[in-house]
Parts: sequence; structure tokens; C-alpha cells
Amino acid sequence: MTSVRRRVLSIACVGLGVLAAAGCKRERAHEGGSGSTTTRSAEVRLMTESATARMADARCNRELDCTHVRAGQAAATLEGCRSRTGSELSRSLNPEACPRGIDQAQLVQCVAALEHSSCVDPIGALIEYEDCKMSKLCLAGEGP
Repeated sequence: MTSVRRRVLSIACVGLGVLAAAGCKRERAHEGGSGSTTTRSAEVRLMTESATARMADARCNRELDCTHVRAGQAAATLEGCRSRTGSELSRSLNPEACPRGIDQAQLVQCVAALEHSSCVDPIGALIEYEDCKMSKLCLAGEGP
């Protein structure tokens, strides 16, 4: 997949995440007060799922560029890499860990750091990037 296609795919994923979040907000407005906690929980779940997918996509695209995604390697396919990396990320980046959601500006910085990471960095170290630390990605404050 070319770099342009990957970027278009990444932009499309961001757009879908924004639309999903907007839809949740609209639904919450129509509900009045009832169910707003459930709606907020669903919104946070979508935010964290979108964030892990974007981070896994950026990291695995970089792994592909660095020729680390190929038969015989830990990540034999791009989809396998995305699946494994996304699964690993979701263990720490989830609604329980980030009850108020994801800082979207910080997520953009994290994805950029992953896209420009060194080819010698191991795939498992992606959460160690300064811009991708949980303390920066999760919105601050108490609960929803």
C-alpha cells in the first residue's frame, strides 16, 4: 500500500471517529438527562477504540516501511501486525484507564511520532514514546 493510500485511510478513519462522536453527542442532547452516562461511556469506548486503531495503523505502516512486516517475522502481514498491536494497546488504553476520553491533539502528536519513528525501535515499545504515554493521551480529571 502506498504512503498516499495509507494517509488517505488514516484521514478516513479520523473522519469516521469524529462523525461517531458527533452522533453520540446528538443522541445525548435528544435524551435530555436520562442515559447520559451510558451515552458518555459509549463515546469514550469509541474514542479509545479509534485511538488504538490509529496508533496501531501508524506503527504497523511504519513497520511495513521498515520491512519488518514480512513472512517469517513476528508480524507476517500488515493486518496481523495491526491486530496484534491494537490488542496490546487496548489492554492499557481503554475506557477504564481513560474514563474521560482521549486528548485528540495529543493523539495526533502520538500518531505523528509513530509515523516518523526509527526503524530500529521494536514494535512492542510504542507505548514508551513520550507523545504516546497514557498520562498524556487520557483526558485529565475524575470520571465521566
